[in-house]
Amino acid sequence: MKQFWQELKYAFYVIVHPFDGFWCIKREGKGSIRVANFIVFMLLITSVLSKQCTSFAFNLTDKDALNIFKECLLVILPIALWCVAGWSITTLMDGEGKPRDIYISCVYSTLPLILLNLPLVPITHMLSLDEGSLYALVQGAAILWTAFLLFIATMTVHQYTIGKTILMILLMILGMALIIFLVLLFFVLIQQLINFIYVMYKEFSLRFM
Repeated sequence: MKQFWQELKYAFYVIVHPFDGFWCIKREGKGSIRVANFIVFMLLITSVLSKQCTSFAFNLTDKDALNIFKECLLVILPIALWCVAGWSITTLMDGEGKPRDIYISCVYSTLPLILLNLPLVPITHMLSLDEGSLYALVQGAAILWTAFLLFIATMTVHQYTIGKTILMILLMILGMALIIFLVLLFFVLIQQLINFIYVMYKEFSLRFM
């Protein structure tokens, strides 16, 4: 347990000192898969609490329509896509990051989303609608902080220049979109195949049975 807290403490160090933090993840093997998994779990908790417990004045979601499976997808899928697309593309573009480094650095970069958005849930019950700009400011700060950390993580883990990092991130986003397209296409084809088999079975049943 003590080791876990030490590893978690390092995740907080990374978001404050990203250059040194991500460098040590790459070169010294620091960072922890189990801490990264814990952060993903906390992201899910934060997402659910934000949609269920945020004050109605700032909550536009339908609480009765909350789907845990959907929330898991909304948290896990972007991380998985970023890691898969990142590893696939950077491998072709002389990137030095290993899958472990990419996953840990990606997940550690999302820690501000928890640190800023989770305390924001009870705070919304003390804010008036006129103070909504503060709510939007905190959410925007969490997104910008995370985006900055992802940029530094990509640049440091793969040893890219600033210009090449920007290019790689754009290619990674395109790669993520391509993966989504291919997966959707696969499921559409599978669905059509199942429908075809069903139609053939019905036709066979009507003629020979």
